[in-house]
Amino acid sequence: MPNKIDIFKVLSKVDNFDIDYFKSLTDEEKKGIPPYTLMLWMSGCKSNIQLSQINAFLNTSVFELPAAHKDLLYLLACISSDGNKKRYSWVKKKTGNKKFSTTVDIIRRQYKCSTATALSYVSLLDSAFIIDLAQKLGEQDDTLKKIKQEWK
Repeated sequence: MPNKIDIFKVLSKVDNFDIDYFKSLTDEEKKGIPPYTLMLWMSGCKSNIQLSQINAFLNTSVFELPAAHKDLLYLLACISSDGNKKRYSWVKKKTGNKKFSTTVDIIRRQYKCSTATALSYVSLLDSAFIIDLAQKLGEQDDTLKKIKQEWK
């Protein structure tokens, strides 16, 4: 299990452009700093300069570079910082639209498409059409009630 590292200490080192900090950590400590998590924390600030630099440098690389290149990703985090000490907050991952979950499931199954595509179809359809689709798919009365509830 990786050693726990204080994320705020890491963010402070990034803001101070302390490029040697990551090299001084053990391999176990480095495992405690996932690059994606660091990027999300860095995105939780109000600095437009930093946010644009994160998008330009870090966001384009965090999924492309293998995990073996954490040192490089840390350096990219350093150059993405605006160099000012700031308050960070966690950026919650956006969740899908739960309001039309049953409707989206019916559309997804009928048209054999992804959840995101089915969600985009919701605004093009109406409740009567979705209920008709659900009936054709053999859905039970409880599912039809859920669909009607979603469209209220």
